Amino acid sequence: MLLLAIVLLLGSRFLVPTILEGGGHFRHRAAALLTEDCGRDPQVLPPVMGAVAFVMVEWLGIPYSEVVRAALVPAVLYFVIVLVSVHLQAMKDGIEVLEDKEMPSFVETMKEGWCYVIPVGVLLYFLLVRRYDLEIAGVFSLPVLIGSSFLSPNKDNHLTFPPMWRGW
Repeated sequence: MLLLAIVLLLGSRFLVPTILEGGGHFRHRAAALLTEDCGRDPQVLPPVMGAVAFVMVEWLGIPYSEVVRAALVPAVLYFVIVLVSVHLQAMKDGIEVLEDKEMPSFVETMKEGWCYVIPVGVLLYFLLVRRYDLEIAGVFSLPVLIGSSFLSPNKDNHLTFPPMWRGW
């Protein structure tokens, strides 16, 4: 369920348009696959690791920290493979590296996207303080994400129903 939320909200409003505009050379299919991959990544990355880590703790009777430590190397290797795959696809499609002057500054980015820090904070609150399951914390964070999008100065970033339904 959390994967679906990530792909629908972040993918449709942020990741796919950014990938397509960021050079314009990635095809829609490649952008969609990258978005799906970004939604799936937290399931293999410690310390989240999805529900499987908690099942392993129960079945094996070992501390959660040992499960995380054992999963760290495979998770890093997974991300190296994703990085190499995206790099090779970009080279194949002729996408060039952006110059430093083409990259937006951190200050400019935060001026427009500061409001998205709020839902991340709410998600971390439900995960770390209230100790809710990942899926429940994600569901509780979704309304905050949608509401905080209306704090963005750019009206194109407002998460209204028609753009979410269309997927853009």
